Amino acid sequence: MAATGLDIRLLGRFSVRRAAKEIPPSEFHARLARTLFRLLVTRPDQLTTRDYLTESLWPGRTPADPERNLNVMIARIRRALGDASLIATGSGGYSFHPTAGCVVDA
Repeated sequence: MAATGLDIRLLGRFSVRRAAKEIPPSEFHARLARTLFRLLVTRPDQLTTRDYLTESLWPGRTPADPERNLNVMIARIRRALGDASLIATGSGGYSFHPTAGCVVDA
């Protein structure tokens, strides 16, 4: 399913709206998943390495399997957004690729 009219707000209270309806934070399943999405959105069309994301999400306390944790969170983000193509998996990381119907306030 394509994300129609995706509106991402980073300034002020973080929110994501799809077709003018807010995606509830619970659809992302965890605060860290929302933080991960914000990190990717601030670097559109750029590969963000797993190492950078791991350090940003778990400074000084890396989980036993950070790659698996990132993969799970990315899957949850894609599901919440309703368009898996917005988050690309690249060699060693992930990138956010906004589509024509995607607006980011920052």
